[in-house]
Amino acid sequence: AGFPSKLPDLIPLARSHSGPVLDTDWSPFNDSVVASAGEDGKAMIWKVDSGAFDGWGQDGWEPQDFDPVARIDVSPRRVGHVLFHPTANNVLATSTGDHVVKLWDLASPESPKSVLGGHADAIQSLTFNPWGTLLVTTCRDRKIRIFDPRTGGDPVRVGEGHSGIKGARVVWMGDKDRIATTGFSKMSDRQVALWETGSLANVKTITIDQTSGVLMPFWTDNNILFLAGKGDGNIRYYEYENDNLFPLAEHKSSDPQRGMCFLPRRG
Repeated sequence: AGFPSKLPDLIPLARSHSGPVLDTDWSPFNDSVVASAGEDGKAMIWKVDSGAFDGWGQDGWEPQDFDPVARIDVSPRRVGHVLFHPTANNVLATSTGDHVVKLWDLASPESPKSVLGGHADAIQSLTFNPWGTLLVTTCRDRKIRIFDPRTGGDPVRVGEGHSGIKGARVVWMGDKDRIATTGFSKMSDRQVALWETGSLANVKTITIDQTSGVLMPFWTDNNILFLAGKGDGNIRYYEYENDNLFPLAEHKSSDPQRGMCFLPRRG
């Protein structure tokens, strides 16, 4: 009926990882460049050449899979996340199963340029501020950490996050000195919380419900926070104003979602 759906495997694919792909991120500087993170301990950079699709659908056409333009041996353990720097081209952040974030210069990816440590358990999410001068993580040890990626090492600020250990996620709220997190209480209530980035003081916490799926937060520059439930079909919208979140609407579907991302407006 015209709705987006998974394309069949009869197209060029990127499948050089030897284990499951755990995360992907498109470059903010090049619409054809994407990074991937794998269970195999590697990050890979791919260039999606539109010419690879020439002739698609014609009789006798055979797809040719993409080869990565760069392979980074990140860790002997899994690579959970990849994230491009928002303002510095060819800078990539990765989180690893040994509880560190590594920053790479893709022009010389033999070794990381910076390593961000101090996590006592698995890193659950990470995001830059809009200028790339700070990076924030959530962790299974229930703490929120803010790093200066230029200096590396330990975090410049550490604060207590949600009291439950399951599935905390974080998003920077644009050019504001606020971050929003989703997580769980000790009683397994799903929550969304706002934090002041200078001190990591809690500004607001709202209980959503008691569903078990992780909430994925997304921020838009018109002060709207979207919360999409992993494993359910609900997407909630909130407007941010004066450190309050005002519910606007909710999209409900019987089809559960596993992940989500924004499409560029020019798309």
